[in-house]
Amino acid sequence: MNNKFVSQLLFELAMNIGFAWVVFGIMGKNPLTYIIIVGITTTVIKLVLGDLFVLPKYGNTVASVGDGIFGVLTALVMDQLVLEFTTSPLTLLVYGLLIMR
Repeated sequence: MNNKFVSQLLFELAMNIGFAWVVFGIMGKNPLTYIIIVGITTTVIKLVLGDLFVLPKYGNTVASVGDGIFGVLTALVMDQLVLEFTTSPLTLLVYGLLIMR
């Protein structure tokens, strides 16, 4: 891995955790531990599915929409698996839009 890739990955991770904190922490009042897990998971899914598979085949617009969908699905799965983590339609919408940026 080169330094540019690592820097980009760390930036994406910080952004996704920040978005998750604003949406699920401030708006949704969820515990920080689960917010960090959502941010990390979203980053990994975006990297593997979005950047490596969808982006080269379908382009940036489809990859961005897919990233937002992957982020929402990640939060929904966390909501179903962890009793202390909750989402609402508003938090999911805002998170998906922020991730699509």
